[in-house]
Amino acid sequence: MDVGAGSAQLRYDSEAVGCQTLDSDFAATIDQQPVYGVDRGRLTWNGFSGERLCAFPLIAFNVPPRLGGVAVLEATAGGERIAAEVKGMGQSIDWTVVPAGGQVHPGDRVQIQLGAMFERVSWSGTGTALVRDAGSATADFAVAAPSPTGVMDVTLPASLPPGLTELRIIGLTTPEITRCEGAPSCRWGSGAMSLVLDAFVQVSP
Repeated sequence: MDVGAGSAQLRYDSEAVGCQTLDSDFAATIDQQPVYGVDRGRLTWNGFSGERLCAFPLIAFNVPPRLGGVAVLEATAGGERIAAEVKGMGQSIDWTVVPAGGQVHPGDRVQIQLGAMFERVSWSGTGTALVRDAGSATADFAVAAPSPTGVMDVTLPASLPPGLTELRIIGLTTPEITRCEGAPSCRWGSGAMSLVLDAFVQVSP
């Protein structure tokens, strides 16, 4: 089974057994919630060469909203079960501004305490500040790598107008499969996946 960002493909030796289609009782879940799409597999043809092709079964699912836990992907059919635990998969990461509730001004340094699994994320060197109270005015800022304890230093742009400001930083994380049951092997197949840190601060004049 190859697990990707939002999809899992069930692969087999099509040369040995021919093209297969999942049983009608096939079901799949991620963290015990039904997946949103299933392609049960089929025989197809290459329109240019006329060669026979096997479309492997594919499961499409929603990536967990937060990095910080282990997602469990399960599939069952005909009394058989496959399960894979995937660590480091999420669309965003938990955060806390330090100190919470403190006033900040344009040009100030802000510290953001990152949540669980922060060490799995590599961050871009810049971020974007979006001021919601000023017609969504934007400005870029530099981002330093987080400390060993997960504290990230951000220096606000000196040109920021006052108001509620969203600090958006893009990161990359590479999930890993920590447990595989019911299949000869499970592997992560799509490399790094992106996630977004959206922290909010109130900027004073």
